[in-house]
Amino acid sequence: MNFHSWRRRGAFFYLKLLLLGALVFALAYSGKGASAIAAFAQANLACLAVALPCGLLMLAIRVYKWRLLLLRVSEAVTFGEAWRSVMGGMAFGLFTPGRVGELSRAMFLPDALRLPAGGLFVIDRACDLLSILVVGLAGAASVLPGAAKLWLAAAAIGLGSGALLLPRLAPALPGLLSFSEKPRHLAEQFVAGARLLRPRDVGANFLLALALMGLNVVSLYVLVLAFEPVTFEAALFCLPLILLTILAPLTPAGLGVREGAAVLLFQRFGVGLEAAVNATLLLHVINTLAPGVYGLFAARRPDPS
Repeated sequence: MNFHSWRRRGAFFYLKLLLLGALVFALAYSGKGASAIAAFAQANLACLAVALPCGLLMLAIRVYKWRLLLLRVSEAVTFGEAWRSVMGGMAFGLFTPGRVGELSRAMFLPDALRLPAGGLFVIDRACDLLSILVVGLAGAASVLPGAAKLWLAAAAIGLGSGALLLPRLAPALPGLLSFSEKPRHLAEQFVAGARLLRPRDVGANFLLALALMGLNVVSLYVLVLAFEPVTFEAALFCLPLILLTILAPLTPAGLGVREGAAVLLFQRFGVGLEAAVNATLLLHVINTLAPGVYGLFAARRPDPS
């Protein structure tokens, strides 16, 4: 990467920090920052406690669904290897837009699996994105009246069925791009794992991704409920839209953007700023920040194999 590219990346990073600072200043200037912190004193601890096991269960499912894909390349992959891979990827994902740094999870696998795991990661993240869209359609259907519910339900089913096409689409990518011989060979290795996947493998991954989204919705629901009353439909409607706003975050880790989107969306359901900000921050800490920080230490440990 040349000097000018580094300068552009550095300028973009500082621009994101500036935007984050502006968002934090706006929150503090509005007088709501102190009230959001004070709201923790009245929080329902039972509701907060429910989110913790949900986060641990989500992490276990994420590792399990990643291992299911890896097993198509090597039947010797252990749950521990898949765990270390996911944890290491989450650590790198903390510092990259849209968590694309999670592609680095391939680095924490045995050498023979690293390139094929790259293609498997694309499938894994595609299933995650499809699950967000499907749950988003379900959330919209839950709050919209009349025939719109049927159309949205049909769209969700059609979109979910599209996950079965992923094994056919990913291996075709090298042929669509103009590669010289050596890069083409690497690209072929990259998608080699995806070529081995069967529709039922991707279907299982997608169903697990839907389960993750379901637990995510439950987590957000109980976290908001810890601060003030809210309906489950509100969490179902808001969460997918919040997640979509941070796919390409404008600030580090999407901080501020995620909370701002939550405030605007939950406002429609009568939820106050304090509950929306606190709940989404806690959700980020439980599901992303804490595993990512743990992953920083897990990734530094020598591979036991």
